[in-house]
Amino acid sequence: MKGDREPAGPPPVDVPSLDPRTWVKAPPAGTAARPAPDAPDSGSFDPRSWGRSTPAGSSEPPVRAGLDRRLLLLGGGGVLTLAAGGFGVAALRGRQTAGLTSSASPPAPALRADDENSYTAPAVDGYRGLEERLANYRVPPEEISAAVEALRGVAGANPGRMHLILRLRNAAGDRPGLMAAELRRAIDGTGYQLTRQGDGFTAQVLAAELMRRLVAHPRGQVNRDGLYASAVDSLSSDLMTQFAEALAFDFDIAQEVREGDQFEVVHQEQHDARGNVVGTPRLLFAFMSADGKDRYLYRFRPPGADEGWFDDRGRNTKRAFMRTPLDGARITSLFGERKHPVFHDIRMHKGVDFGCGIGTHIFAAADGVVDYAGAARGFGVLLKLRHEGGLETWYGHLSGFPPGIEPGVRVAQGQLVALSGNIGVSSGPHLHYEVHKDGVAVDPKDYLDVQGAMAAAASLLQGAALSAFMALKDEIDLARRSQA
Repeated sequence: MKGDREPAGPPPVDVPSLDPRTWVKAPPAGTAARPAPDAPDSGSFDPRSWGRSTPAGSSEPPVRAGLDRRLLLLGGGGVLTLAAGGFGVAALRGRQTAGLTSSASPPAPALRADDENSYTAPAVDGYRGLEERLANYRVPPEEISAAVEALRGVAGANPGRMHLILRLRNAAGDRPGLMAAELRRAIDGTGYQLTRQGDGFTAQVLAAELMRRLVAHPRGQVNRDGLYASAVDSLSSDLMTQFAEALAFDFDIAQEVREGDQFEVVHQEQHDARGNVVGTPRLLFAFMSADGKDRYLYRFRPPGADEGWFDDRGRNTKRAFMRTPLDGARITSLFGERKHPVFHDIRMHKGVDFGCGIGTHIFAAADGVVDYAGAARGFGVLLKLRHEGGLETWYGHLSGFPPGIEPGVRVAQGQLVALSGNIGVSSGPHLHYEVHKDGVAVDPKDYLDVQGAMAAAASLLQGAALSAFMALKDEIDLARRSQA
């Protein structure tokens, strides 16, 4: 109906008025009487007819008056919205009866006839995940099988986790047909292209086409719960591990880092051609201000040498020994005389104890050779590493070793060499760590503080290596300033 005004005159007598003022009035003279209270209900939207019961002997179910009330109370806009969405009153009643349960899988995309549409689909794990995703998009089973077989021919037994771009077209019976797909591996960015060829598919390998990106994190402050709790919201566990490794020569994080100290990181991540993050992020910059020390460290690989951490002048931070042989532990007992926690007598404690959970990773404090790995009285299970200069490190109360740790094997500084435990004469899970010089146990903390002047062979970058380092440092500092 066009126009802004209602037609003049009263409504036709056979059309129930929706004017509430007329609902309690008697019918005008000459009009048909209203149905009796027990008359069959026609499902009218007239509020005067709500709540009537089905007469005796009738097979008609009673009208759900409450639902009809709610439908009307939505107002005109609400009713039009339901109609536009293809829902009738009967359909709405059916959903209400079913409790509005929803399927576990997301709805498949709506395709219009003769259309081809591209979809960025959620990532999937392996062939089974791909099959389930295509089935959710209503791709016919025979096409799913053909696509997976074609992919298997180039991707092998396990393609891993993949990001998907799908191109679908409507087919007979309103079922989408798979026209093409691009699949990118999350681990390295390499990919595969599926293309329809008649009733089957061909597959080819796609190059990674990775793009490097620097991500600078704003400087943070350590809270009362410690460094790890302070950074957990912004840094992944991988980055936190790399951060602890970068600072292992300069800070005992468990003992020297306090509430109010500051930290900052910049990491590098790689993106594939579609913008998905690929692989594990790599920490490139670590800053820590604690215990009166400020350290600005940059990860760099000099030409023809191993990658390492360098300060802002290009000096390698690697020293003969790491400050602690594990990440994030607390010192529970120091070197020196003490009351033994098990025997309760006063005796010499020849090492430092680090409280940690069973199975915590233990790292070699310096380059060396495995001298002993096995059972030892008091220590339970003991690892001895022999280093240059008459030095040894001992690791006691262990729960096990990674494969390959046996006498005569050479290990590198920072390499995983054992797992902590609670075996032997021990009052709780911890690592007992000793440093020996020429066969005599020395205080690990004091020895490293005083004798830590034993620096790595190449400490300061020179020439072309220094120029390359400074170029990397400038790039990282520019990213840092963007967050300042």
